[in-house]
Amino acid sequence: MQRLNANGDPISQVASIEGAIAAPSKITPPAATAVRAASDPSNSLISAASSSDSITWTPAVARTWVNVRNEASRGGDVVGVIKPASRALLGTDRAGWRQVRSSDAIGWVDPRLFEPDSLRTRGG
Repeated sequence: MQRLNANGDPISQVASIEGAIAAPSKITPPAATAVRAASDPSNSLISAASSSDSITWTPAVARTWVNVRNEASRGGDVVGVIKPASRALLGTDRAGWRQVRSSDAIGWVDPRLFEPDSLRTRGG
């Protein structure tokens, strides 16, 4: 049996399936895409994301190797590593952990492993 639209014209199966699927109101790229695109914490992708959300991001420099976790706890899976002297942005605090965005990973870190980003920490 063939289906007809309001004008009495035949509807193809493909058209009816496409019409039934609602388009998402906002498309958000996966975190991995954002990590690959962010070659440095001052990248426009991170700057744009920082200005569009309500989180205050603070520039910082890793003092040592830092494990980045998917949750704000030692039980969270390690999703990346930030190298010593690498720049990053620290955000929201949760249970002593801070959100982090860097060229190496996005997730949660122990903020004690970072110091504020300044000319001194960059060797200037």
